[in-house]
Amino acid sequence: REDGVSLYGFVSPEEKNMFLKLLTVSGIGPKMAVGILSNMSLDNLALMIATSDVKGLSKVKGLGKKTAERIILELREKISSLDVNEVKEEPTVAEHVEVDEDAVIALMSLGFTRSESIKGVKEAYNNGAENIQEVLSFALRGLSR
Repeated sequence: REDGVSLYGFVSPEEKNMFLKLLTVSGIGPKMAVGILSNMSLDNLALMIATSDVKGLSKVKGLGKKTAERIILELREKISSLDVNEVKEEPTVAEHVEVDEDAVIALMSLGFTRSESIKGVKEAYNNGAENIQEVLSFALRGLSR
């Protein structure tokens, strides 16, 4: 841009390629593309696009339903079968625990790392927590040990 320089780093060439593909979608800028890539693995993103999972994509903070639909519409053809074939088998029920991003952020604001927070939230769901209060309560008990 004229008023500044932005630098973006990527873990792998595949992540950079997905970033560049996301930038081709109208309404998606670099900040949103990085946000999408930060919130899910490349495999999951490719699978969501290939299977038209609007609901899953919409869970990214700041990404609405219409933008998620636009991403799917514009990138479905650009996502190669290789991107989708690399997705591992469906995890077992115990492993497939939806992580509540609000709970993770709340735990991170208390000083825990992101990985500790995610682990605590997953354990809370595995112990039967059903709402954010129970999740935070279980997670805090587990993380403070």
